Amino acid sequence: PLVERNGSEITLLVPITIEEAMSGAEISVPIAGGTTTVRIPTPWQPFKRIKLSGKGLKDQATGKSTDLYIKTYVVVPSQSSDSTIMAAKAIDSLHYADVRKDVPKRLG
Repeated sequence: PLVERNGSEITLLVPITIEEAMSGAEISVPIAGGTTTVRIPTPWQPFKRIKLSGKGLKDQATGKSTDLYIKTYVVVPSQSSDSTIMAAKAIDSLHYADVRKDVPKRLG
């Protein structure tokens, strides 16, 4: 897992599979002092954040536990075969809009 810190705010980047993103899942994630289960709702869009109240690190000034945020990203199979490419094409055919419609045409 990858960790981003912005002041007392901690964001944990957690990989999930395509099936977990599409079907929902319960995944185990590390927290201060152990682990907890997080429910990925369906359908899930990667990079949305899930807030775990009071599951972050202890704030030195207040002594209270901060919030922990979970951000997911989809990991695709590392090996490609005819069947995985066919499955990917079948999933791609379900997109009803341009998936990059919000990306600017140019920077600057």
